[in-house]
Amino acid sequence: MDAKEWSKMADKVAQVRTKLYKVQEDHEEFDTEVYSEVAFIRRMLLLTLESIDKLAKWDDKGWMK
Repeated sequence: MDAKEWSKMADKVAQVRTKLYKVQEDHEEFDTEVYSEVAFIRRMLLLTLESIDKLAKWDDKGWMK
């Protein structure tokens, strides 16, 4: 897979991560369990994005700067 394909996949992951931020924000004050679980998922998605970038760089066209 080339960097463009990795980039498309990363964009989708980033969109989900952004939507989860809103969920996390909505539950921050009254539901600490949901807040905590969503924070964990968002952290895992960030690690996923970093791994995707690493794979994209294998063809010297990494998309993350």
